[in-house]
Amino acid sequence: LFLRRASQLAGVSLRLPTEAEWEYAAGGGALHEPWPGTSDPEDLSAFIWFKGRFEGKTHPVGRKKPNAYSLHDLGGNVAEWCADWFDPGYYLQSAVDDPHGPATGTRKCVRGGSFLSSAEEVRSARCWGSDPPARRRSIEQRQAELATDFQAAHGRPPTAIETLALAQQANLETR
Repeated sequence: LFLRRASQLAGVSLRLPTEAEWEYAAGGGALHEPWPGTSDPEDLSAFIWFKGRFEGKTHPVGRKKPNAYSLHDLGGNVAEWCADWFDPGYYLQSAVDDPHGPATGTRKCVRGGSFLSSAEEVRSARCWGSDPPARRRSIEQRQAELATDFQAAHGRPPTAIETLALAQQANLETR
């Protein structure tokens, strides 16, 4: 629903990122950071909202430091959907460059962890599967927060490129 509406506003077709795209963006590209924004476990709270540290609730986007690609909140705060079907063994047999995930499945890939996740669960390489119709409060809230925050900050709807960046941030996933 979010991407359909964002696509209408932007006038272009938007999509969720693949699992590989999400991991690359979250890990800072060639930096391969274990957590979005940092390699230092002592520095996690500067970049990530996670369990036991931040009041057990979501927070407005952009209050933590960005990663190497200037993306905020890819770890913690809210979990993010990816376009791929979830298969824990897929990447053991897939192409090394730009894999697109399994063609079919029963559960979708989720990345990033949330404010309910431990520090281990918000690692850039961590993923899990969730039933597609399931609506995790944190994923939905993340997508809504990004759209609302942008509108409030700029007094206008985002352009096509801005909408794509927001969707990717919500789902680099990817939300």
